[in-house]
Amino acid sequence: MKLNLKTLALAAALATAAALPAHAATLTVNLAGWQTFGEFGDPGNTSAFFTLPAGSTVTGFSYSGLTFTSFGASWQSELVLSLNNFTGAPTTIDDYMDWSPSLTDSPGTFGPASGSWNGPNGGPGPTFGAGAAFTVGGGTDNLWVTVYEDFADGELPDATISAGTLTVFYTAPIPEPGTYGLMALGLVGVAVAARRRQAR
Repeated sequence: MKLNLKTLALAAALATAAALPAHAATLTVNLAGWQTFGEFGDPGNTSAFFTLPAGSTVTGFSYSGLTFTSFGASWQSELVLSLNNFTGAPTTIDDYMDWSPSLTDSPGTFGPASGSWNGPNGGPGPTFGAGAAFTVGGGTDNLWVTVYEDFADGELPDATISAGTLTVFYTAPIPEPGTYGLMALGLVGVAVAARRRQAR
């Protein structure tokens, strides 16, 4: 049975569009009202979980309009912004990106300021751009965004963020070539079925 050329062209166009490389994507997190109460994993620290497509690679992050106040014995330089590949519990985190926006070793108010994670060896801050780009696993809540104190000094809270946004940069995985073939085959199958229905 002959297929309609328009149907074949549509199927080919859809398969080609699906085969194009995935473009970079972003996730924006509002940090206003977030607080730190202790070191990494402390249950009092504010955090949030997000679901990225399985196999997505987190390549970096930036912050803008960030303003926070550290209290008592807590230094501004102790606040850390942290992205983590969540695998089920804070003790199992191996893939992460940490960054301390401030260099000021005293309490007080920082910002508003903008900046970004600068890699495993780049830039200022007590963590010196710790971590590296990482790939998240499957399932839900695979990206954990949190803030914490680089040094536990007993202040409760250590710091409060009054304003700022965090932008996470990531790329979604590109399907295997075999996946494209299956998609194209499926589209052709749908076109054939539709054609047969119209012929009746």
